Amino acid sequence: MPRQLGNTARKRRISRTERQAFLLLMSALAFLFASYTISDLYRSKLQFYPGESSPIASSLSSFSSFDHHHQPRSSARKSETTDRKMSHSAIPTRLFFKYDDAGPRPLRGTARSHALPNAVPIARTIPIEHAEDKSYHLAQRKNFTGPPSFILPRVPSTKYNWNHSYHDDFRTLYLYNPSILPLHNTVKKRDKDKMGSGEDTYYDNDQYFEDPDALSEEDLMALTGGDPSVRYISTFRAYLGCNCFGRNATDRRLMSSGEQISYLAIALLNETLDVVDGTDVLIDLNAGPSRGQYGRQFVEDCRVSLMRGGLYLICNQELKRIRIERTMTHNAPSSSSSRPLRQLPPPGYGTKRGIPLPYVYPNIHGFGLNVTLLSHHTGISGGKNFNLFRSTRKSHESGANNGNTNTSAVGLIHDHYLQLLPHPHKYRKLNVPDGRDSNFDNVLDAKHDPVTKKKIEEETAPQVGGLPKMTFDTPDTFHKISKCPAPPIDMDSLEQTKLRMNCTDPLEVPFFEVEDDHGTACCVRVVLPLDANAAPNSLGRGREVMVGISHQKTSARSNFWLLDVRRRYLDFGIDRFVSRFVAYNSHHPFDIVARSGWFCLGFADDPIELSHPQRSTLAGQNKEFRLDLFDDLYNCPTIHFPSGFSEVVGNSSRAIIGYGVNDCHPRMFVVEKDEIVRMLTMS
Repeated sequence: MPRQLGNTARKRRISRTERQAFLLLMSALAFLFASYTISDLYRSKLQFYPGESSPIASSLSSFSSFDHHHQPRSSARKSETTDRKMSHSAIPTRLFFKYDDAGPRPLRGTARSHALPNAVPIARTIPIEHAEDKSYHLAQRKNFTGPPSFILPRVPSTKYNWNHSYHDDFRTLYLYNPSILPLHNTVKKRDKDKMGSGEDTYYDNDQYFEDPDALSEEDLMALTGGDPSVRYISTFRAYLGCNCFGRNATDRRLMSSGEQISYLAIALLNETLDVVDGTDVLIDLNAGPSRGQYGRQFVEDCRVSLMRGGLYLICNQELKRIRIERTMTHNAPSSSSSRPLRQLPPPGYGTKRGIPLPYVYPNIHGFGLNVTLLSHHTGISGGKNFNLFRSTRKSHESGANNGNTNTSAVGLIHDHYLQLLPHPHKYRKLNVPDGRDSNFDNVLDAKHDPVTKKKIEEETAPQVGGLPKMTFDTPDTFHKISKCPAPPIDMDSLEQTKLRMNCTDPLEVPFFEVEDDHGTACCVRVVLPLDANAAPNSLGRGREVMVGISHQKTSARSNFWLLDVRRRYLDFGIDRFVSRFVAYNSHHPFDIVARSGWFCLGFADDPIELSHPQRSTLAGQNKEFRLDLFDDLYNCPTIHFPSGFSEVVGNSSRAIIGYGVNDCHPRMFVVEKDEIVRMLTMS
C-alpha cells in the first residue's frame, strides 16, 4: 500500500512538471512571435503623412528596441566579410531606422516640383517623353548654334562663351536646389475690431510672426506690386548639367561635357507654394559686378535672406544686397512658345570693377521681375553653402562682437551671424547696414567691426560636456572606419601617405564622423520639450531652439571611406547623401543641444504634385537611381541636397523644406514642426 501511494505521488509530480514545461514552452513561443511582429513592423517601409496615424510614432512609447536585418542588394554581396554585417550582439537598446524610413514626411498635397515656364522656356526643358532617355539629355547639351567656346587667356581651366543673345541657345537648363524666403509681413496681425469680419489676409495673433528684418512697406509694395497672393521669394539654381541618371564616377558627361554655367532663377510663390503667374525670371549673376572672370563661375547655389530690412543673396563666397521689383508686365513669353525671345547680350568679360552700382541684371528669360544689385561683399569667407541666422538678446547683455545690430523693440537687440559650419558649429557675427536707410554705401563690408574697423573673428560653439547623442540609429551606426592616427605635418608627403594606411593601432571612428558636416540649410524656430522634472517657463515645459539641417556625403574630394585600413568600403560610390536635423541654443554661444539620426529625402511621389500643371517634366522620373549604402538600397535619390529650410507664413507650427533631387529638379514641401521635434527627441 505505501509503495502504491508513492507511485501515485510520483505520477502527480511528473504530470505537474510536464504542465509547467508546456506553459514555459508556450510562453517562449509567444515571446518569439511578439518579437518577430515588432521587428517586422520597424523593418517595413512605412508610408504615412503627419496628421494620420503613424505606426512609428504610436509605437515609440511602447517599444525601445528591435531586431533589424539588412536586405542585401544582390546574392553576390552575401559572401562579404562579417565585418560588413550587423551582429545581433552589437544591437543596442535604441531605435533603428533605415534612411528612407527616418526622414520627415510631407503634409499631404503640399509637395511641389516646380517648373518655371518663363524663366526656363519650354524650348530649354526636357519633354516628359524623353525624361528617361539619357541620349536625348546628352544631345541637348549641344543644342546651341552660337559661336563655339574658347579658352580665355591665362585661365586655361575656363572655356566659356557667354557673349550671345540667347535666341539660338536651346541647351537644357536644369532647375534644382531651391531656397525659400518667407515674407511674414504679407499678412497682418488680426485687429480686434475686425475679428469675425472674414478678411482672408488676417491671421490669429498666435500664428502671426512680426519679423524684425522684414522689408519696409515701400519695398514690399515694390516687390509684390500690391498682389495680395504673394507669400514667399524662391530662388533656384539653373544649370546646364545634371545628375538625373545618378552619380557615376566613370561617366560624368551630363555634368562635364560642354560649358558649365550657373544661372539664377527667381520666382514669387503664393500660400500653396505655387508660382505667382508671370513672376519667374532668369538672370546671370556671374555676368555683372562680381569677383572676376566669368569663366570662374564664382556664383552658384544662392540662398535668399532678409537682414535689417535688406534683401540679400549669399552665393558661395559672395554676399549681395539686392532689390527686387515687380514689373506687372504682360509681355512675358508664353509657356507654349517654341523659341525664347531675343535678349540683349551681357555686358562683357572681366566684370570685377568698372561697372557702377546700382546695377540692373538683364533678364535672360522672363519679364515679371527686375533684380538690382545694390552692394556686394566678395570673399565673405572661404568655402561655400553658408547660411545666415539671427539671435535676439536683451540690451543689457553683451554681444559676441560689436557688429551692427537691429533693435526692433524696447530692450531687445537682434544680431546676425554667418554660419560657416553646421557641425561643429562655426560662425561669425556680421556687420549689417540698416536696409531701410536709403543713404547706403555700395561697398558692403560685413567682416569688419564698424567702430574698431577690426576683422570680426570666427567663433566655434564650445560644446561644454560634449555633443548630444543622435536620437536614433541608422545603418552607418554599425560601421566604423579604422583610421590611422594623423602623421606628423613636417613629414615627407610620400611617407605621410604610407602612414595613413599602415598602422598597428588604428582609431575606430563612426563612419560619418570622420569629417565635419557640410553646410546645408538653417534655421527655423522650434520648441523642444524640457525634462519632465524641469520647472515651467514662458513656453510651458519647453525651450525655443534654432534648428538647421546638415549633410554628409561620400565626397570625391576627400574619399574618407577609403582611409579604412581594413578596406571594407572600396565598392562605395561617390556623392551618396544623408542629412540630419541639428538643434542649436538660440543664444550665444549657440551650442548644439540635439541631433537627429541620419535620413534621406524622397522622390517626387505625391499624386497632387505629379498632376500639377506647372510640375517639372523630370519629377517622378528616373527613380531607379537610388541611394545605395551598406549593401542596401533606399527609396530616395542618390543625391538630395536640402538647400532651403524656412518658416511658413501665417502658421508658426509648420516649416518648409526645399531640396534638389539628383541635381535634376527641385522639390519642396511643408512639414509639421511636431515631426521635427519627434525626430530630435525620440530617444
